[in-house]
Amino acid sequence: MWRRIASLALIPVLIVSLDADDYTRYGLLMSALALLIPVASWNIHVSHARLLFDYDDRAAQARLLVTTLGSACIAALSLLLIIGVCYAIGGISDPVSLGQPVLLLLLALLVVGGIVAEHGVVLARARGHVWVYSSLVVLQGTGTLVLYLAAWYSGGGGYFWLLVALATTAALTATGSVIYTFRQMQGGRFDGSLLREIFSYSAPTVVHLLALWGINSSGRWIGAAYMSLESLAGFTLLTQFVAASGMLARALYDAEQPKIGTAFGKGLLGAGKHTINRITLWGVGLIVGVYGVGWMLLWGLGFTLPPAYQPTMTVFGLAALCNIFDVGYLRGIQLLSALKRTGSLSVATVISGCVTGVAGFLLVQEMGENGLMLAMVVGYLLQAVLSNAIANWRYRFALSAQS
Repeated sequence: MWRRIASLALIPVLIVSLDADDYTRYGLLMSALALLIPVASWNIHVSHARLLFDYDDRAAQARLLVTTLGSACIAALSLLLIIGVCYAIGGISDPVSLGQPVLLLLLALLVVGGIVAEHGVVLARARGHVWVYSSLVVLQGTGTLVLYLAAWYSGGGGYFWLLVALATTAALTATGSVIYTFRQMQGGRFDGSLLREIFSYSAPTVVHLLALWGINSSGRWIGAAYMSLESLAGFTLLTQFVAASGMLARALYDAEQPKIGTAFGKGLLGAGKHTINRITLWGVGLIVGVYGVGWMLLWGLGFTLPPAYQPTMTVFGLAALCNIFDVGYLRGIQLLSALKRTGSLSVATVISGCVTGVAGFLLVQEMGENGLMLAMVVGYLLQAVLSNAIANWRYRFALSAQS
């Protein structure tokens, strides 16, 4: 949550200091990192969040930590090396790196630094080391903002210095993570016999994250293939608003998680489901309120954003539908999690991600940013319908088994 708040605080600074093209590049960069980090590492770097508890003695845990961090870094560096060679041989360019070696190196540092940093963050959270966890998260969240503001006020603002600030923050957080993790890994060694167990856990999570990326972020890259970067700036900003609003709804569910877990743990399925349904209504109300305030500011009071970022009522309404359907999807997640039947969720997410990508390619050519946002609405709606259909079926099965 803190990282999301800090990233939101960075947005107005970037709108003022970057032109619309570079702001869109920033959005493409963040969506690329959301894809590259789990794919390059096979999501191994966070697998110890679950597997750590399968080992009682410290030596076995140390071997797991060394193996997860080592194998994740080896996998990521190998993929990044292949990508770098392909870019060098083929003279490839893209909107984020612009084909420039310095920018490619900064992007590689962002990927590797992100993997190493998240390994330590996950470990600190699993160990219950609140001070370490908080320090790393605060550094991750505020480092870029502080460093970029310093560069901007010194006359060095712009896309390059934003990348430098991001890469420096990743390096600093990764360094702090290594210092913390090193003590936890003492006495450990790389253990190849653990790789099968690690991969069996991490591989399905990669598929799930890829599908989520298809729903939440693929539209930016699809839009970049058919629209100018400047015309894509408004869509980029609005998708960031959708992500931030979704975090608010998730916070409601997180706050009531102990109550839901207790109800289902005691076999009070009806009471637990009632709590989930109540939170879902609160979530919808919260989203309506957030977008209501946004509508009042933009059209009721006449507050306007710079022309490249000003949304139309249509695309703003479509964004609201994305968040409302996302609340419905969260209901399905909560019910399945309470029933300990989350394995079916990936099916719903993969189908929804694929449909979103195909719809985006088809609609952007005719409708521009409206088509991209409509594709997201379709993905969120399909995800909500499928997850709730599965959750309700599982719930009825649990009730019949109970009786």
